[in-house]
Amino acid sequence: MLESILKSTGTNIAPDECQRRYCYVFKVGEQMVPGAEVYYMNDFDTWMPLCFYVFYIKLEDKNILINTGFPKEIERIEKFWLDWDKRSTY
Repeated sequence: MLESILKSTGTNIAPDECQRRYCYVFKVGEQMVPGAEVYYMNDFDTWMPLCFYVFYIKLEDKNILINTGFPKEIERIEKFWLDWDKRSTY
């Protein structure tokens, strides 16, 4: 079913025929953030987009979903960014 959904949306599917593995990358979010969040301790006066992705890996005998987003508890980082600039909301 996933393969038919991907094909219908025009997503490029690149199988590795030797190992029968597939890797799909999905952009699941985007947000404008302070430059210092993208480039460590630089560009404090600029805002730029930060994208969030998940990776779906399909093997012959299992499926793996890798979430590259925030951890479950983001209160400390959220407080830091909100104290620094009120536009920093998640």
